[in-house]
Amino acid sequence: MEAKFAMEHEVAKILDHHEYAAVATVENQKPRLRRMPKYNKGLSIYLVANRKSQTWDLESKTPVSLLVGHGENDSRETVEIDGKLTVNTEEALRQQIWREEFSADFSGPDDPDYVILQVKAIRVELTDKDGQKHEWFDY
Repeated sequence: MEAKFAMEHEVAKILDHHEYAAVATVENQKPRLRRMPKYNKGLSIYLVANRKSQTWDLESKTPVSLLVGHGENDSRETVEIDGKLTVNTEEALRQQIWREEFSADFSGPDDPDYVILQVKAIRVELTDKDGQKHEWFDY
């Protein structure tokens, strides 16, 4: 249990240092990869999406894979997460995540096209600074 706690702490630390994630989904039986703004509170991960430009079904639990940290700052530390996406409609969270840079795509945090997707992690793999891989599953 102590090893899982230490790994979760390292994962959260890496997530805290990166504002974006590479996000992969399967759409129409084809892989789709995109770079998306990411927000996290510990291991709770949220992505910012535009309802108009996304092709996945926002009402279903879409399978997703995230890659955070790979190749940035010459660090070997990365986090890979497999999970499911759901829409989070909490108004306080929408306000908290909002950044001024989103104004290019949205009129504000109340814009109905501004969507917060929550990632429910099923598998997490941490590659530490020494290149060692650590993995855990949460069902």
